[in-house]
Amino acid sequence: MVGNKLDLEAKRQVPRERALEFKKQHGIKYWIETSAKSGDNINQLFFDAAKFLYQKIRDEDDGSGTERSNSMASKESYADSKSDNQSNNGEKEVTP
Repeated sequence: MVGNKLDLEAKRQVPRERALEFKKQHGIKYWIETSAKSGDNINQLFFDAAKFLYQKIRDEDDGSGTERSNSMASKESYADSKSDNQSNNGEKEVTP
């Protein structure tokens, strides 16, 4: 889950606590706030997305060309092992 417009904190529409509660209620494992305008956390978001996709592909392929029965969704991800707290300065919450 990605929140954008981090640079407009004063005009925030969704409180951070509400976003974290939504994340928890819906079993969302990753959350980061970004700013396309200032570039805050944009590189990190793309890095995390690429790393997650790489891990998913690696975990689904056991090297024999057949998929494993356990998908990435059923395994604990790096995101699950991190805390559900995010600092007020817009730092990402988790790192895959």
